Amino acid sequence: MDIPDAHLFPIQTGKNRSVLLSERQHILRRFGQIERRVHTQGETVPFARRTIADEIWIPLLGPVTFHLHDLRPDSPSYRSDVVVELDADDPSGLLIPFGVAYAYRVHREGILLRVSTHADDTHPDDNLPIHEDLAHLLKYD
Repeated sequence: MDIPDAHLFPIQTGKNRSVLLSERQHILRRFGQIERRVHTQGETVPFARRTIADEIWIPLLGPVTFHLHDLRPDSPSYRSDVVVELDADDPSGLLIPFGVAYAYRVHREGILLRVSTHADDTHPDDNLPIHEDLAHLLKYD
């Protein structure tokens, strides 16, 4: 992955059990919120950026494409773009560090799990919609 601190990680699966996130992975320094998002086929969520919270995204149903754009001026990958394909059939999660904008598209009906280090609305400037500035980066087949 070309954006420092962004991290794709495998999900531990077993018979009738999946460990989605463990403190042993040392991925999040704190926990603020967990949510489940349900999407319809072809739904696109425009770019947003967390300025304080790190987020982890895990698909529970269906494939999803994430687009990441690094907006951290001090990062060596400043203004770099990365596309990450996730699928619930090949369990993995994606850590998106604060300061990295992201958008995603659900290809079929989908369910995503979102875990963040800070709850929404904890800090007034934390969740910044920036979809219009980066919309040109979203190219789907």
